[in-house]
Amino acid sequence: MCIWAAYAGPRKAAEVVHKMIWRSYGIWGGYYSGLVSNDNGKLYYGKTAGDNTVWDAKFKVEDFPGNVALFHSRTPSEDDSEWAHPFGTDVVQVANQGCFGVFSQTAANYSKLAAEMLEAGYTFRSATTRHMEWAWQPKLPDGRPVHGNEIVAYAADKIYRETGDAIKAVRGSFGRCSGEAVGLAIFAGEPETIYIANMNQRVVLAHEEGGLALSTVRVSFSNPAAGDIIEIPCNTLAVIYADGRIEMEEFIPGMTICREVPANFREEAIKWWTGKKATPIHIYWEEFLSKFWKQVPELPDTRAILAYRVLDELLITGKLEQEIEKLEK
Repeated sequence: MCIWAAYAGPRKAAEVVHKMIWRSYGIWGGYYSGLVSNDNGKLYYGKTAGDNTVWDAKFKVEDFPGNVALFHSRTPSEDDSEWAHPFGTDVVQVANQGCFGVFSQTAANYSKLAAEMLEAGYTFRSATTRHMEWAWQPKLPDGRPVHGNEIVAYAADKIYRETGDAIKAVRGSFGRCSGEAVGLAIFAGEPETIYIANMNQRVVLAHEEGGLALSTVRVSFSNPAAGDIIEIPCNTLAVIYADGRIEMEEFIPGMTICREVPANFREEAIKWWTGKKATPIHIYWEEFLSKFWKQVPELPDTRAILAYRVLDELLITGKLEQEIEKLEK
C-alpha cells in the first residue's frame, strides 16, 4: 500500500503536499517518492527510489510551481526510480494507491492495453528484465514486467489527446484496468483540477491552506480532528477544483462494493494495537486485518477504509505513536 497527499487551491501546492506527506511519514510507503505539480498548463514532476529524505536531497520543492500538486510515497517493489509514482507524460501524470485485490484476473487487461500502447508508439520506462513471481504482474509482449500504472498513464494520455476530455480519459484508463485502489490524475490541460477514481480506498478531503486537500489519512492535515473532513465514497469519480468546487459521479456503473463489516471490528482493531508503541502498518495488515476480515470472493470491500479510520483515531488521540524511521529502499 501507499500513502499520498494532494492539494488544489490558492497556495503553492507543492509546499502544501510536501508538508502533508511529512506529517504522514512512517505510516506506510516510504520506499519510492514522487511529486507532480501543474502550473498554468505545464506539468513539473520528479521521483526517486527512496524515502522523503532521499527525495528532499534530490529535488527542491520550489522547483515545482503551481496551485495543484500530488505527492506519492509507495511500498517496496522490484526495480529502480522508474517504479515510483507518478507515471505519465507532459500531458498527464497519474498515481495509484491500492492493489489488484479481487481484480487480480484483470492483469490480462493491463497486458493487452500495454501491447496497444506499444503499437501506438509509447515507450515503457518501467520495463525490467528482473523476474517477478506474481502471476498478476502486467507484462509487455516480450515478457518483460512493467508497472501497471505506466500502462494506465499512457492510456489516459492517448485518450485525452484524441478527445480533450479528462473524464473520458480517466474512465478509459483506470476504469478499463480496475483494482482495489484509488487512481489520481493531473492533466496539463486542466490546470485547476485533480481527478480521482476511487474504487474502495480511503480518501479523506479537508479544507487546508485556503484550498482543498486530500490524503489517505487525516494526520496529513494541519488539523486532523477538524469536524468538516469528509471521505470520498467508494466507486466514485471525483473532480476537485482549486476554487473549492467538488463534483462526484459514479465511477463504474453497476459495480458492487461489499459493505459487510465483521462484528466488533473497531474494538478488535484497537485491542490489537494496544501495547504497541509503534508498529509498521504492513504488520497491522498482515497479522490482524487479513486474518480477522475474510474477504468475500470477487467483491471489493471496505476493509482499507475502516482500517485507516482506526489508525487515524489512535494517532490523533495520542494512543499510538507514529513510527518515524528511515524507510529507504
